[in-house]
This record gives sequence, C-alpha cells and structure tokens, in this order.
Amino acid sequence: MTRLGLRPWTSREAPATRSVPVSVVILSKNEEASIGRCLASVAWAAQVIVVDSGSADRTVAIAREHGAQVVEQPWLGFAAQREFALRHPAVRHDWVYFVDADEWISAPTAAEVAAVMRTPAGAAYAQRLRLVFQGRWIRHCGWYSGSWVVRLLDRRHASFGGGLVGERAVVNGPVLRLRHDLVDEDRKGLAAWLHKHVDYAALEARQRGRPLPLGQRLRAMRSRTDSRPVARAILKDLIFPAVPVKPAAMFTYMYVLRLGVLDGRAGLRFCFYHAWYEACVGAMRAPQPATRAARPCLGVLDFHPIQYHAPLYQALAERARIDVDVLFLNQRGHQSAVDPGFGVPVAWNINLLSGYPSRFLRPSPPGSRLLALVRWIRARDVVVVHGHSDPWMLTAALACRATRTPYLLRGDAGPDSQATGARRALRSGLAWLVVSRSAGGLAVGQRNEAFYRKYRAPRVTFAPHSVDNRRFAREPARPRRELLGRLSLPADRPVILFCGKLQPYKRPLDVLAAVRRLGQDVTVLFVGDGALADEVRTGLEHGRGAVTGFVNQAELPAYYHCGDILVLPSEAEPWGLVVNEAMAAGALPVVSSGVGCAADLVAGTGEIYPTGDTAALAAALSRALARLGDPGLAKRLQERIELYGVEQTALGFEQATDAAWRG
Repeated sequence: MTRLGLRPWTSREAPATRSVPVSVVILSKNEEASIGRCLASVAWAAQVIVVDSGSADRTVAIAREHGAQVVEQPWLGFAAQREFALRHPAVRHDWVYFVDADEWISAPTAAEVAAVMRTPAGAAYAQRLRLVFQGRWIRHCGWYSGSWVVRLLDRRHASFGGGLVGERAVVNGPVLRLRHDLVDEDRKGLAAWLHKHVDYAALEARQRGRPLPLGQRLRAMRSRTDSRPVARAILKDLIFPAVPVKPAAMFTYMYVLRLGVLDGRAGLRFCFYHAWYEACVGAMRAPQPATRAARPCLGVLDFHPIQYHAPLYQALAERARIDVDVLFLNQRGHQSAVDPGFGVPVAWNINLLSGYPSRFLRPSPPGSRLLALVRWIRARDVVVVHGHSDPWMLTAALACRATRTPYLLRGDAGPDSQATGARRALRSGLAWLVVSRSAGGLAVGQRNEAFYRKYRAPRVTFAPHSVDNRRFAREPARPRRELLGRLSLPADRPVILFCGKLQPYKRPLDVLAAVRRLGQDVTVLFVGDGALADEVRTGLEHGRGAVTGFVNQAELPAYYHCGDILVLPSEAEPWGLVVNEAMAAGALPVVSSGVGCAADLVAGTGEIYPTGDTAALAAALSRALARLGDPGLAKRLQERIELYGVEQTALGFEQATDAAWRG
C-alpha cells in the first residue's frame, strides 16, 4: 500500500469485526473483481448491506459469502439509488456509510470512523477520495484537493439529490471532515472505464441541456444546497460553462495549471481521457444538422414534487424519447410542512427530484413570476398543464395560447360537475374553453376520458394514473409477522387494510361499522393519521386492530404486504392511487362507488359497493374474504395492475407530445 501513499498496516489496527454501530451500504452491479476487497475492508461495521442493480456475474454470491445482506433494486439513478438505500427498512442504524464496490477502507480510516461514532459531533462527515488510476494515486490534476465527498451521514438529517449523473448529499446540520481518505481503485481495466464514461457523457449531455444565462447560473449558485466546496462549485457551475474549446481548456487546466504532469504517465492519460470525456459531452449536446430537433422538448408544469409523479418523470428521462423538463410551482412535499389531512408535518422520505431535470418557479412578485413562466413556456415545444382550476395552471394555458405553444391537459376531472346553478355554467364554460383549445387530453382513466370528450378535446390519449408497481410488488425486508407483532396483532387472521387520511370524507368509521356486521375473525389495520384517529382507536376492539399514525413512503410497501384486502370507502375520490399501490402488493380492493378508479382497476377484480352503505360494505368484505383462497386471484390482480404501470403512462405522454409537436 505504500504506492498509494498509505503507510503499511495490519488487521490488528482496524476495529473489531462488527463492532462499529454503523450501516455500510455498498452499491453494486457486475463488481465481482472488486467487491470482495471492499467487503473485507468494512468487516468492522455492525451491518453491511449490498444494494445490487442486476449483476450478471458473481457479485451477489460473493457478497453473501462475506455475510452481507443483499437488497436487489433495479437502477434508479445516481441520487435515487442512494436515497432508496438510505430509507430502506433493512437499514438498522441511523448512521450510514456509503462505500462503492470498487472502493476500500484502510485501517486508519476505519479506526477514525469508529472514534467519531462514539460521540458524533456533526450530522455528516466528508472525506477525500484517493483515486488510483492505472496503478498510481492521482495526487494532482485538481482532482485530489477537490475530491471531498459526503459518505458518512446521519440519515435522520440527510438526503441525496442531483441530476441524471452524479449525486449530492443534502445535510441539515454541520458537515465535518475526516482526516483519512476513501480509496477508489477500479479493477475492471481501461476498456470498462472508457465504456462507463461514454454512458456518463450521454447522461451529462442530457442533464446540461441548453446553456443557462449567467444570471440564472448565479441564482442557482446562491440557492445551492449541495456539499461541494464553494471554489469547486464556482469553477464548475459559473466559470466552466462560459469557456470556449472546453476539451483543450480542461486538459490545460488539469495537466499544466494543476500540475497533472507530476503524476507521470498515468497523470497524462488521466488528463487526456477527461478532455476526451468533455469532447464526448460537447458532441452529444451539439445541435443536429436537421432543421428541427430530433425529439421534442416537453415542459411539465406541476404543483409540487409528489411521490406519484416522480417515477413517471424519471421514466420519461430514462427512455429519452422526448426531452422532459419539470417546473414546480412550490416546494411542498420536498420541504417539511404540516399536511392538514394528516395533521402532522410531512416531507416524503424518498427522493422526488432525482433522475430528471426540474426546477421551481421562484416565489417572486407576481409580475416577475409570470414573466419567468412565459419564458419557460416559450423555450419548450409542448407543455403539459395540470388542470385549469388553479389560477397559475389557467395562466399557463393562456400563456401557451399567446406564445403558440401547444399544451396538453393532465388531471382527473370527471364529466359530471358537483357545482350547481351559475357556478356550474361558469365552470363548464371555462372547461370547454381550455379543453377545446388544447392539443389534447392525457386521460388517466375512463371517467377522465369522458370529461375530455365532453369538452371537445382535439385528441385524447390514454396515460393512466400509475405508481411504481415494482417498488410496491417487491417483498419487504420486514415480513408480515414481524410488522404485525410490533403492533401486538396476530399474523394468522385476514387483515383488512385502510390506508390514507383519517378524515370524514374518507369515511374510515364505515369500515369499523362494516367489520362489526361481519361476524368474522379479522384484523383491521388503519395506516394513517388525521382528525378521526382517536375515534377510530376507541372503536377498535383490543387485539383486533390498530392505528399506525402517519407512515412515510419508504415504509409504506411493508404495510401493504400485511394486508389481504384494501378498503377505500371515500365519499368522493378523483382516482385513489392507494388502490394501485395495494394491488401491486397483492391486496384485493374493495372500494365505494365514489372512488374514481372503480371502473378501471376494481371492476372485474375486486368489489364495488354504494358509497355510505355499511351493510353493502360488510357484504362486499364478506365476498372478498371468501375469494382470498382463489389460486388465480394473484394473477388477475397482477394482469390488471400491469395495464396501469409507469411505462404505460410514459408511453401516453410520448405519443401525445409527438402528435402535438408535429401538429
């Protein structure tokens, strides 16, 4: 190890095996050449988890041979994969240390981590990457001095964000520094390294998109929340975008100005390949010779980051058939705020912003905000507007008309308005004006399709309400028996599940009344919180059910897998995405006639009863309980929910965008 600048050490200097209260998380795919070395270097951690994204070699087998716990997760993106791991229920410790499969930890580093874990003074710790390229530690080139990365962090105070390539830790608290380095030493050879960086270049070209004016780059710099050193952020985000002939400039900067020449032949190659990488990015960003872009740029105007929409935007970016850019009106869901429905502060604990380009419409004076919105619309080929009831969405539709930008409508309105009299006439007139002048409607289901056809949408494209079916179908790390046991509930009875806000319009008390009529031995699990929580708790018989309180997104799939039947008794529900989630996890749906997805998802698979009729609900639950033993039920549920997956929604967006773009 002296060739890497590390003093020789023996295993006696490292902490004892599994003695440090930290969860080491290793991301991997086809890393059989390196992962054994990595796992051996973190044996001191109390828990080691390998999150594998589809290895075809012996990576998973080697991980299990070393006693690591393996979680299989298809690749979500650089930031999203780390965020997924950070929130996974299998992680036992608050402190998480991310180590890549081609990295390893020296004994002095391990000893330092053990020391800081005794009395942590910060919310996270950064350390430098000691990169080994072609057998030599790259000490210069501007690489090592600016290579600080946050890998050791308290997951209660941190999250990961970023774009299509790379990730950045966002930490709510002090970030301190470790003295010892993390060694990055790839063993797969130069050809694999070059191939990987071609993929990175394609992602970075998409992420950079169109060059931003200096003013926008300055505003982004002022509001940045990542953990990079300020000098590095200024150089990369402010100065470098304005530099001409970027490959030559990068080589000169790294090899001459930052003394890459001192790293010998490896340094020369390292600087050359980084200049080559920049040339690849530039070539992929260059405009095509055709008079029109090869694919349309779709702008999506959304209210705020939401757990149901993020997988769709990530899928659109990954499929790359259109260039998607999302503009949010506010940061609700991304920042903690009290949800009046749940009655508690809510900030979703899964990453909602990674894997696709996005930005927020700044809360500036209305005139400036409107001007920023119009500029954003004019730079897009097609725009998706979420409905017309919100003033800003209506303004966006008008701005699209003024700038001659085709717009598509996305929402879950039905053909029959709840309004009456003059208000109904006004709403109908406004709906006709906005819908008939659009480029088309993106129908989430049958009721929504009828709405678009009623108000003369030029084109209606099926783009169903969907969730990440794979995430909810995956077997949870915490099994049903364990989760029910923590709630002091038996695991040998059928479980009827209610998931949502415990509010009057959701009618959770109807579930209690119906279960009393059943006369069958069942468990009732209310997953949620709200104004009726105490009344629901009082109405539950001891040992027959529980109210969990608010459950965040990362933990939610485990609760769905506890349920045999999902009941949604709402008075009026535009769609009811909890039905999608529960069906993906294998639960049989029982819904009221007021639930929007009844005709699409539930008819022919589950049970539908008249809203508010507790006797009919009890009968529907009885029929559903009798069907739980049907050997073909799981297959029918899966076949139905597959028609309402993110890929189908993305396809609808792509088809409607292409049609609107081509006119």
